[in-house]
Amino acid sequence: MRGDVVSSAQTVFVKFVEPLIWLGLTMPGAAMLFGGAFPKVQAMIFPDGVADWMRWPIAAAWLCAGLLMVYAGIGLKRVAIDGDLIRVSNYFSEIELPLASVVGVEETRWLRVNPVTIEFADDTPFGRFVTFMPKARLFWTVLDDPGPEGRGMTSFPRYRWPPHPIVEELRDAAYHAREDARAERLHAQGIRFADPAPGAFARRKAGIS
Repeated sequence: MRGDVVSSAQTVFVKFVEPLIWLGLTMPGAAMLFGGAFPKVQAMIFPDGVADWMRWPIAAAWLCAGLLMVYAGIGLKRVAIDGDLIRVSNYFSEIELPLASVVGVEETRWLRVNPVTIEFADDTPFGRFVTFMPKARLFWTVLDDPGPEGRGMTSFPRYRWPPHPIVEELRDAAYHAREDARAERLHAQGIRFADPAPGAFARRKAGIS
C-alpha cells in the first residue's frame, strides 16, 4: 500500500488471528464444560468442580466476550494517506478515495483497540463508514494535578486517556483537502483564493513544527 499508513501493523492479528484463536479455544472449552472432556485441565481451572447452574453463565460470558472481540476486529481496514488521496484496504482489495470526501473522523475509546471510524460523504465499496485500528501509543495525560502541597490523603492526580492524535490529524488533512478543492474551483472561475496553511498532517510529513 502506497502512502503514509496510519493504521496499526497489528490489524492483521486482531482481524484474522484472534478470532481463529477464540474459535479454537471455544470448541475444547464447550467439550470440557458440557461433555466432561479434559478432566485434568478442568480440575486445574475449577478445583472444586463446576456446578450445573454455572455452566451456562460461563458459556454465555465466554460467547459475549468472543463476539465483542470479533465485532471489534472483523471490520477493521488498512488505511493510508497518499497526498490528496486516502487508500483503504480490507487485505483482499484496495480502493482510493479523495481525502476531501472525508466528512467525519471519530474514535471509540472504550473498545480495546480504540478503533477510529472515518465517515465519507458518499457510499464507497466498503460502505460509507470505514474503521481502522490506529497505531499504539503508550502515554497518559494528566488532567488535574493539585501538586505536592495540595495533595491530601485522597487527592491524587487525575489521568485520562486522550484522543489518539491521528484523529485530529485526519480531520485537519480532510479540511485542508476540501479547502484546496474549493480553491481550485474558484480559481477555475477566475476568483482569487488564498491558499490555506498546511494542516497538522502536512506539517508532520514536511517536518514543520
